[in-house]
Amino acid sequence: MNQTKRVTLYEDQDLQSTVTWYAPHLRMKTHAHGVHQFSFLLAGGLTEETARDTKTCEVPSRGIKCAGQVHANRYGPHGALILTANLNPEAAEPIHQPPWRWEHMTAPKDCAAFGAPLLKSLWLSPQEERRDIIWDLIAHQFSEEDRAPEDACPRWLKRVLEELHESPESADLGGLAVKHGIHRGHLSRAFKRRFGVSPSQYRARIKVMRGITRLMQGQRPAQAALGAGFADQSHFSRVVSRYLGVTPGSLKGFLHAAS
Repeated sequence: MNQTKRVTLYEDQDLQSTVTWYAPHLRMKTHAHGVHQFSFLLAGGLTEETARDTKTCEVPSRGIKCAGQVHANRYGPHGALILTANLNPEAAEPIHQPPWRWEHMTAPKDCAAFGAPLLKSLWLSPQEERRDIIWDLIAHQFSEEDRAPEDACPRWLKRVLEELHESPESADLGGLAVKHGIHRGHLSRAFKRRFGVSPSQYRARIKVMRGITRLMQGQRPAQAALGAGFADQSHFSRVVSRYLGVTPGSLKGFLHAAS
C-alpha cells in the first residue's frame, strides 16, 4: 500500500507547495533537499533528526530546513498531514535563522490563523492567490514573539501525552490529573503552554488523524469514524471540518486524485 499521498497546491520556478499524508510509523532515511523547506504540521506527529539534534513535534507546529540540511524523519503512531512550501534558494531572501528548526506555535494570533483557516483558504483559492498566501506564510515565520517556550517538559506531562496517544477515545483528563497528582487546571495550563493547544483539543486532533489514516488505508467513512472513536460518520465529518476546513471525503478524494 502507498505510504504517502501528495497533492500539489501551487508550483512555479521558484516555489512549490504541497499537502502530504504520511502513513503511521513511516520512516524516511537520511536525506537533504536542494530547496529551502518550510513545513506546517496540520495533524498527526513526526520526529525529525539531524546530526546535532532531534525534535518530536505535534500540532500546531512548524519547521524550517535550509537547502542542503541533512535530516531523517519518522512519522507518528497516527501518521501525519503536512503542508510544505519549497523555495528556490535563488529566490529567497537571506535566512537569518539556524539552518534547521522545528517548534510548536503558542502565540494566540498565530494559532488562530493556522489549521482549518490556512488549509481552507488554500483549498478554495485560485492559483495566483495561493501563491500569495504561501509567500505570506514564508515571510512571517519564526518571529521571536511567536517562539515556543524552551523549558524542559516535566515527566508527568510527557506521560499524559503518551496516554492520550495510547487511548484517546477513553482518556479522561480529570482522571489523568488525579493519577499524576496534578490539579486539573494546572494540567490544562501546562499542556497548552508546552504544546500550543489544550489537552481536549489535542485529544480531538489525535482522533481526527486516526480517522483520516483509516480512510487513506481504504476503510469506508462510517468504519473509519467508529474505529477512530467517533460516535458516527457525521460526528467524524464535523470534527475534521472544524480542524482542517474540509470534509474527510473531500480530503481523501483530493489526495487520491492527485497521487
